Amino acid sequence: MFLVKPCVVAVSKIKDFDGTANPHLHVMLTTRHVDYDGFGLKNREWNAPQNLKAWRKNWADVCNKKFEEKGLDCRIDHRTLKAQGIDREPQIHVGRTASAMERKGIRTARGCENRDIIRRNLNNELKNLTAKQSKIEELERRAYDMETRFAVVEAKKERLDEAKKRRKAMKMWQTRNKAQISSEMEKYQTFISNKRDAFKNKYNIEIETAPAEISRTKDEAAALKHELSQWDELQQVRNELFEREMQLKSPEHKKAQLRSIIRERETQIITRGR
Repeated sequence: MFLVKPCVVAVSKIKDFDGTANPHLHVMLTTRHVDYDGFGLKNREWNAPQNLKAWRKNWADVCNKKFEEKGLDCRIDHRTLKAQGIDREPQIHVGRTASAMERKGIRTARGCENRDIIRRNLNNELKNLTAKQSKIEELERRAYDMETRFAVVEAKKERLDEAKKRRKAMKMWQTRNKAQISSEMEKYQTFISNKRDAFKNKYNIEIETAPAEISRTKDEAAALKHELSQWDELQQVRNELFEREMQLKSPEHKKAQLRSIIRERETQIITRGR
């Protein structure tokens, strides 16, 4: 891991690997050059910040590789939360003394601050999860709407494809039967033209003969009017004859007629006697 320059690395103070809460070890190395004559001058390159970042990355890679070999899902990242793009408040360093007190159940200011940070992070994470859940529900609703509209579009597309097929079949039929269709159309047009001409001829004839027909109708009307006037006169004569006949049938009329006959015979007798 430490490959900047040849150096002496000492691992010591391996602590808390017995299952306690803070397992760790101390790694010490020299910043001086080492050669056959022993330690030389100090190498200030060890103090460069980029070396520290490289060492932290190498350490994370080694740990994650071992986690993977052991079949563990946990992973570590040497970067800060901000560099990882994680919106979470970082905890503070508690320190050896405060950590020991916390393990004994004694609350410390640093421990309480870390617990407050954990609580705030949990609340923020809950809010984020709630917002994500709402977003998921909105996306599911929009997906359902899109699926519904897609189904409608698919149905319309199927109907359109069917209509295109029918149109294509009709065009093929028209192509195959073009001569027959043209012949039928000519027959139909001829039939319509003949009907139109017959209609015109019929009404033209009626228009031409209309004046003579009107004159004849007027003459017939005048003749009927004259007959009606004669019929009225005849009816009057009949009424008079009927009244006369009724008079002749009455007894007084018969007596008068008998007296007239007697007087005529008496006159004839007297005339003969002279």
